[in-house]
Amino acid sequence: MKEEYQDIRISLGLQIAFYRKKKGWNQAQLAEQTHLSAKYISVLESCSLQKMPSFKTLCRIAHALEVSPAQLLR
Repeated sequence: MKEEYQDIRISLGLQIAFYRKKKGWNQAQLAEQTHLSAKYISVLESCSLQKMPSFKTLCRIAHALEVSPAQLLR
């Protein structure tokens, strides 16, 4: 992914971790709620994903965390 998107990936990872912890969940619990793997959640939160998740995946995460997709991209 282009370097210009690095800030977005970092922000996304931080927001997912913030809202996950706010719910008192660990990564495995978020993975279970979203039907994603815990490893994928970990990669998202560590900002080491080489591409952005799809909008569908972003919506699944946001829905589980009870926030809007836009809140995850702040």
